[in-house]
Amino acid sequence: MPSSNLASKPEERFFPVRNSHFNAWRNKHGKGGDLLVFSSLKEYTCNPPIEVTLL
Repeated sequence: MPSSNLASKPEERFFPVRNSHFNAWRNKHGKGGDLLVFSSLKEYTCNPPIEVTLL
């Protein structure tokens, strides 16, 4: 459910986002990719570590 307290801080507000919303945003901006969600994860140590830069 969307946050009902609009007086809250912006970073504390949550709104539902459906797959259709994400697809429309991705098509409009030419960004974004597939999102994979896994229910069971196994952690591995990478040597050297994998570095990711967020823009």
